[in-house]
Amino acid sequence: MSNTSMTALHRNNVLQVRTHLESRQPELVKLAMSGVNVEQVTRIAVFECSKDEKLASCTQLSIYEAVAKACALGLVAGGGLSRAYLVPIWNKDLKAHECHLWIGYSGMMDLARRSGVVTSITSKVVYTNDHFEYEFRVQGEHLVHRPDLENPGNMRLVYACAQFKDGGQQLEIMTADQVNKIRNNSMGGGKSAPWMYHTDEIWRKTVIRRLCKYLPMTPEAQLALTDDINSEFGSVEALPANGQTIDVKAEAPSPAAATALNNAEGSRPPEPPPHDDNWAGGLPPLDHPY
Repeated sequence: MSNTSMTALHRNNVLQVRTHLESRQPELVKLAMSGVNVEQVTRIAVFECSKDEKLASCTQLSIYEAVAKACALGLVAGGGLSRAYLVPIWNKDLKAHECHLWIGYSGMMDLARRSGVVTSITSKVVYTNDHFEYEFRVQGEHLVHRPDLENPGNMRLVYACAQFKDGGQQLEIMTADQVNKIRNNSMGGGKSAPWMYHTDEIWRKTVIRRLCKYLPMTPEAQLALTDDINSEFGSVEALPANGQTIDVKAEAPSPAAATALNNAEGSRPPEPPPHDDNWAGGLPPLDHPY
């Protein structure tokens, strides 16, 4: 097939995506979180398809479901303020690409803050030439990281730390081997665009996602994180695009997180402001590899 015909096919697929999403915009508006600009979310999705021929060739249903989840979560999937990715994955049974919504590391941080207990989350990649110290003490964990900004070297560790309102914290560290094991077990064997072209961000997302198992989370956030794992590793999706509710048992938070939750004011977290990019049933067991 010539490059000209491929370009024409791509252009036609993008037009079909735009037409399909526009025709279902009333449904997306009903699903969207309060304050979400559905037109903007769909416009950016079409733009992402125009840049990626495989994404544009995904089944119409899978693209709609991914965009519907983005609207329900209040996430922008693509563009300069992206909090999530639209990822094309080959389905060997359908013999076609399907679109999956993968939450980015900044989207993960926003989800964690929805409980109203977590005040901030920090995540950094540690390179071979960085100065890094970690020590576990009875009084708490001690971490020192001094990055070498001029000649960092290769990626070797990644960590994430959540700070609670009561002054407590929860820390998670992963080695390169641990991250690469997860990468190799993901759909596509780590050859998807986030793993190939956004390595720093996907490393941080991976450790934040593991950290979230120990944090107090809203049921919606827990369900969104579970769905993200299912989407990336090929399990049955837990977050439906039709707005139904699924009850999933949540894992208990860590002692530090539980203390912070008990000390938090009010019995329910505040509703996020309209500009907050998130929504999101239970997380995998604490010994789950992902």
